[in-house]
Amino acid sequence: MASKFLQKLTSGGKGHDQSKITVNELSMYDEPKVEFEIVHDTPSSYDIQVSRFRQAIWGQIIAVQDAKEKIKQKYDTGVSHSKEALYTFKDDTRTLPRATLITLAGMTGIIAGYKGGVFRKTLFAATGMTSAAAICYPQEAVNISTKGWNKLKTEVLSLVKPNHPEERVKEIKKIIQEKTAPFSDESKVVEKSNNLKEDKADRNMSNPDDKDMWHYKCYIRQFLGEGRGKPVRMSDIEVLYKTQHFLVINKRYDVKVYSNDEKDYITVEKQLKNSVPDYISDCAFGFRFVHRLDHATSGCLCIAANKRTARAAAKAFQNRTVTKHYLALVRGHLKSDEFTKFDLAIGRDKSITEIHKMCSYTNENCEKPRPASTGLSVLQYGYYNGQPATKVILVPFTGRTHQLRVHCKEMGYPIVGDFMYSNKTDTEPYRMMLHAFYFKMPTPMEIVDVKSNDPFTPEADSLWTIERTIQTYENWRDNHEESN
Repeated sequence: MASKFLQKLTSGGKGHDQSKITVNELSMYDEPKVEFEIVHDTPSSYDIQVSRFRQAIWGQIIAVQDAKEKIKQKYDTGVSHSKEALYTFKDDTRTLPRATLITLAGMTGIIAGYKGGVFRKTLFAATGMTSAAAICYPQEAVNISTKGWNKLKTEVLSLVKPNHPEERVKEIKKIIQEKTAPFSDESKVVEKSNNLKEDKADRNMSNPDDKDMWHYKCYIRQFLGEGRGKPVRMSDIEVLYKTQHFLVINKRYDVKVYSNDEKDYITVEKQLKNSVPDYISDCAFGFRFVHRLDHATSGCLCIAANKRTARAAAKAFQNRTVTKHYLALVRGHLKSDEFTKFDLAIGRDKSITEIHKMCSYTNENCEKPRPASTGLSVLQYGYYNGQPATKVILVPFTGRTHQLRVHCKEMGYPIVGDFMYSNKTDTEPYRMMLHAFYFKMPTPMEIVDVKSNDPFTPEADSLWTIERTIQTYENWRDNHEESN
């Protein structure tokens, strides 16, 4: 239906100026774009009523469009949840009978509470479904109960005990003073403390004062920092990558991923709960960690958002399609600049019971050795604190515990600051110089491709000086696509 505006623009009739119209002749419909001049005219009461009617109609149209958009969003969300449920039923044949049993338990609860009101029926149904779920998923029930109990205990303790980091530091200092009271000379206390490193192997020392010193030294290093290291804070976490499926963070060195020990005030799990609460799940430690990093290792750490993405990540690791590149500073100067592949089976060292330490299969105490393969390439030669050191790229082709650390030791170039695998002799550096630099994981949902910052530069650590650069990381990747 053509409006008066369009008629005037197209009529060309006698007495009409095609470049001028009045306000009441403007159309509410889309018209061809034409240059024109608006002449402000006093509209009649009829024109005002028509304008108001048009506004009301447009308001209704916009409201309907908004409602349609909201319905579409809810529909897409429902479809997504339904697909995830279907994937769960498809992947686990036990899910359907379990869900049926839980539903029947809820219906039984409603029937049992038929004499009561809505509250009683709801209570009976919830009790029945919870009991059935605990029977069907015993491990998950134990994890949820444990997590709930720990949270309750933490909340109760926070009411009677200071939980702020600064207050905790004061408390720890007081405890240390009490523990070091037998030593009259303060310099001996400091010397003795500095000689004790954060390794549980020191716990089996016969002197109980040594054990106490080790125990509280860990706290001081975590809260106050030690040497060139910075103190750990709950907010000390960097998000490198985040989508609805996966999260990748830059883990700090000397922080455990998770721990059941309440003395570990700060862990990656607790940092994530504080910084990324929307990724909390119902699994054992609150987050679905795709892989692990050692307590002393820093760098890229990936977390899955739900069970489906966690399964996809597990398949990627199982199919060995995940790529991980580590940067490290190792003691000494390597003899060859070429990319080297090092194959050596490793297993647990059964001679040490206090900690989980690995060794090569050539060690007579090696228990259940498994094949392990690592790639190594030189980036730079230099000196760390005056001692020869080499900056290298490490590529783990297998995923054994402490694999990179054991292989570097067996090659004769232990990682700088690796106290455990240097026979407790490398005590000067403030951290172990191993960093998960690059992480790539293809999944059906998306390809996770993340690179973190490089912590081993003269700008980041003035003790590291470069003598000669062989290649950059980017050049190395271009020349070694097969390792990516």
